[in-house]
Amino acid sequence: MKTAASILRPEPGTISPTAPASMAYNFLFLLSCIAVVSSSSHAYVYPPLVEGLSFTFYKSTCPDLESIVRSYLKQLFQSDISVASGLLRLHFHDCFVQGCDGSILLDGSFGGPSEKDAPPNLTLRPAAFKAIDELQTLITQACGPVVSCADIAALAARDSVRSTGGPKYKVPLGRRDGLSYATEEDVLSFLPSPTSNVTALIDVFTELDLTIKDLVTLSGAHTIGIAHCSSFEDRLFPTQDSTLDPIFAEKLYLTCPALNSTNTTVIDIRTPNTFDNKYFVDLLHREGLFTSDQGLYDDSRTKPFVIVFALCQRMFFENFVYSMTKMGQLSVLTGSQGDIRRNCSALNSNLSWYAVDGDGHDACATSMAASASSPTAPLLLLLLSCGAFLCSSSEAYDYPPLADGLSFDFYDATCPFVEHLVRCYLEQAFGNDTGLAAGLLRVHFHDCFVQGCDGSILLDGSAGGPSEKDAPPNLTLRPAAFEAIDELQALLTAACGHVVSCADIAALAARDSVYLDPTLDQTFAENLYLTCPVANTSNTTALDVRSPDAFDNNYYVDLLNSQGLFTSDQGLYADARTQPTVTGFAVDQSLFFDKFVYSMTKMGQLSDSTLDQTFADNLYLTCPVANTTNTTVLDVRSPDTFDNKYYVDLLNRQGLFTSDQDLYTDSRTQPIVERFAAKQSLFFKKFVFSITKMGQLSVLTGNQGEIRSNCSAINSSNNLLSSSEGGRRYIYSFNLIRLKQVATIKTDADLDAKPGEEGNGRDAAACLAMDLSPIQNAVASGSYATIADACDELMLQVASRGIAYQEDWPFTVHLLGHIFANDLNSARFLWKSIPQGFKESKPELVAAWRIGQCLWTRDYAGVYDAIRGFEWSPEVAGLVAAFSENYTKKMFQLLSSAYSTIGVADVAHFLGMSEDEATNYALQHGWTMDSPSKMLTVKKPRIITEQKLDPSRLQRLTEYVFHLEH
Repeated sequence: MKTAASILRPEPGTISPTAPASMAYNFLFLLSCIAVVSSSSHAYVYPPLVEGLSFTFYKSTCPDLESIVRSYLKQLFQSDISVASGLLRLHFHDCFVQGCDGSILLDGSFGGPSEKDAPPNLTLRPAAFKAIDELQTLITQACGPVVSCADIAALAARDSVRSTGGPKYKVPLGRRDGLSYATEEDVLSFLPSPTSNVTALIDVFTELDLTIKDLVTLSGAHTIGIAHCSSFEDRLFPTQDSTLDPIFAEKLYLTCPALNSTNTTVIDIRTPNTFDNKYFVDLLHREGLFTSDQGLYDDSRTKPFVIVFALCQRMFFENFVYSMTKMGQLSVLTGSQGDIRRNCSALNSNLSWYAVDGDGHDACATSMAASASSPTAPLLLLLLSCGAFLCSSSEAYDYPPLADGLSFDFYDATCPFVEHLVRCYLEQAFGNDTGLAAGLLRVHFHDCFVQGCDGSILLDGSAGGPSEKDAPPNLTLRPAAFEAIDELQALLTAACGHVVSCADIAALAARDSVYLDPTLDQTFAENLYLTCPVANTSNTTALDVRSPDAFDNNYYVDLLNSQGLFTSDQGLYADARTQPTVTGFAVDQSLFFDKFVYSMTKMGQLSDSTLDQTFADNLYLTCPVANTTNTTVLDVRSPDTFDNKYYVDLLNRQGLFTSDQDLYTDSRTQPIVERFAAKQSLFFKKFVFSITKMGQLSVLTGNQGEIRSNCSAINSSNNLLSSSEGGRRYIYSFNLIRLKQVATIKTDADLDAKPGEEGNGRDAAACLAMDLSPIQNAVASGSYATIADACDELMLQVASRGIAYQEDWPFTVHLLGHIFANDLNSARFLWKSIPQGFKESKPELVAAWRIGQCLWTRDYAGVYDAIRGFEWSPEVAGLVAAFSENYTKKMFQLLSSAYSTIGVADVAHFLGMSEDEATNYALQHGWTMDSPSKMLTVKKPRIITEQKLDPSRLQRLTEYVFHLEH
């Protein structure tokens, strides 16, 4: 059986002229074929949309459009899956010639032949044209003549990709149908032949404002479909193409034994009916069918993209969605341009016809002559760099000022896929070893805190002395983390040459250790599906799969094997110090237990009052005597998830290290702990800022340092590899068992200051006055939704500066801000942190919390009683009134969704009104009332749903099995 590496391995030495053949063998394909990521939940990035197109164009005029198309094609593909490639090819041929205007669908007439009759289109499948016609009939029956044939073709192409295993993405709609044929000359000019070389392909794509990356990406559509012998026989006759794999050529000769054969064969020999990245794997093996395909691997301008897509299917999918959406907007007709054909294969007559305006609403179009030339919408496509892959979160984080020489796009020109390759490699590595993420994150911390982020932590010792690795604090750094960085460097060098520094690799690996999400152990998952085959099952299973009836430490063994039952147990990678594993942190933890537990214990009695007793009892079970080598997790709530539960541990006196628990007991840091415990998004925001700031400590850029050819050794003086630009570089020497001491603690005042204007630590910051104007302005302007965030931000700032803020803090406004935002957890944490004396002296604060209590206990009438039972001050009266109005609307929407009929008394109860007021409110919103019974009939909002064809879990299992079998 072939290994993944052998499946992908090309000829030795073909990856990079600077990479040894062995490196190409051993490292370029470390990633092998990454398992297909469930595309149903993936958030893709799309190019800017042409004016007149939108993702919700038919929301009001044909809300079931996509369901109709999908249902029809599902049935069609069950009987003939090959039609999928035909529909996809039809859309391509339509867009490349005269734009995506449906002109490819037109039959010929007395005026001349249609585009169908041009030579490149003669092999388009009749079944694909028939499917478009039948879809138009179904859609017209359901919605009327409102959907253009061009849009139907675009939707059919998307669902052809989706139904064969490809990405599930959105299609912008609103195209209008063209009013003229394209000439045969246009067809021949803009549809490149399968015998074209790469230069000819690039010329065509450039003419259409499509990039080289678009060329390679869209060529990946050849992963499904068949081809006639005539389209590739030039590679067989009169002589065999030297770039063709000999064994592959022999099979082609069996299909096409002579010139002008009418036989056909599949384009992708590995998975001909599955939309995946195996087409690019074919090219690496010199098994591309067309000259235009194989040339993509042989040409240096396109080869890097082929390699990357063969390595990482997710990357291909993300770029395909972007490029396909971009292509689908070529010279589109929108608004009043073009037409909505009554018959996709014929132009409309000179009658007035139905049209749809740019917002998808009905409109009346004027008569259009069938012979008129269609206006062409201008191309509004932006040529963007590869941005479709990064950052799955939509959160926009703030970053500190960047050091001179650093930038977020530093490698765009020299190694454009650096982040993709790092992420794909780590995605697989973390699937095999979840603890590796904590190790990589810790390496980056240890590197930056000593001598700056220069990669010196990676250096091995030499005859001149030991390395930083040999210093006591670094002895427990995971060897697997250093191995991962070495393998990543080899991989990047093979793909891009010696351009990426080891310091940058370490920084990227640390970032992805926080970001990436290893999946649930698949064998464990399959067993769970057997126990819980459907949602809402009443079956049960053991919490600990190894020893469910014994109290031992196997629960933690489960977590290390991705077999934790609950999300709160398993998760992924938490705070920078909450990701230990048995092998990675053994020495550190035993040292802590000796100092924290046993040095604080006398005659068997725990004397540290800051340690929760139950937590301490569990620690004794793990460490029954001094000097034990056992280990335990740092975060007892979610040890393998990067979240804010570490701070929740501290609030419950369950911090493992003295240095951790003291953060909550010290008045200078306690408010920050409380805010992070209450609000994970705030912790994430500050973490991104702080780790980016840390990652710039004493960095070497420009001509400083070097680019190491081996991350664990300094380059020799006669073989120095360096870069002429900035970015993290490597220092030529390393500290010998020396730890840099931090002279001062920089506060948020320093953090927010401009370079060169930092303060002198906490003393200078404490002199600053507390500025409440952002909160006051938010209240005065009615920007109530921003109050909670404004208060949280300011509280963190003043607390970190050592300012005594509690006397003047607007706790009532702060608490009501969280209540207005429906963030009850944050409201509860805030209430808990307020000193009891303040609560007793502030009746308005107590009244505000009464609202929160009623919300928490779902005491609907009590909410209104709490609002009306207090005379609010002018400062917060508007905020309370706005909350009351929003709450009433929310409750009414819930009633509308939950009930068909409901009694007047119940409505009054839920809305906090009298029965007369509640009746009038309901009638104003379209409800009706039966007076004798005092029953209200609800006016149901129209709900548009789309049937979920595949449960997401079943989809993930299917993709996993597919990966194993292929």
